Amino acid sequence: MVFVRINELVNVNAYGGVIYRQKAINEEGKAKVIEFRNTHVLKKDHFLKLKVKGSYVKDYKEIMLRQTPAKVIKLL
Repeated sequence: MVFVRINELVNVNAYGGVIYRQKAINEEGKAKVIEFRNTHVLKKDHFLKLKVKGSYVKDYKEIMLRQTPAKVIKLL
């Protein structure tokens, strides 16, 4: 499980698909850059909780700031 804060999208393709490259932080505070695709543009400065396997995003859920661990918020 990792957390990201949506900052900027990388690219929007001709079909409306969006590519994001974001800094992701796990619950222990370790960071890595993760790239994922979405079918629409996500709201800027919103937080996501991602289920990942390596660099593959299996699932994500938009969460509220209060649902994000304090340690993660400081690092994002």
